[in-house]
Amino acid sequence: PSRTAVLEGLAVERITVAEAAEGMAASLRAGAAAVRGPLMVFLGDLPEITTEDLQAMLKAGRETPEAILRATSAEGQPGHPILFPPALLSELATLSGDTGARALLVGRPLRLIALPGRHATTDLDTPEDWAAWRAARDT
Repeated sequence: PSRTAVLEGLAVERITVAEAAEGMAASLRAGAAAVRGPLMVFLGDLPEITTEDLQAMLKAGRETPEAILRATSAEGQPGHPILFPPALLSELATLSGDTGARALLVGRPLRLIALPGRHATTDLDTPEDWAAWRAARDT
């Protein structure tokens, strides 16, 4: 099914990014413009992330609403998702290029949220990555 078809019937709002060719910053700007509350940056190629992981991030965000939250592996390796507080939406709205929001993480306090295993860091970018991940799960 198409990417938009899988969202049908869900309580989500689809945001079209007109400047998508510009890179990650265009998506972040569009997201920042569309929300009033916290903005969770969640990559679509993290297959081990679970509903419980996302709920843990949102719960932690309610507990410390002013903090930037960053998911880590169980061993502490930084990963995704990242939850930005509403106070940073205006800065997210000014990003440019294809480096995402890395600059906003530098020099700011982060609250690290350990997720099970490698949920936050298993990032599959190529068909070969996906094939290897599937093969490892099948054994």
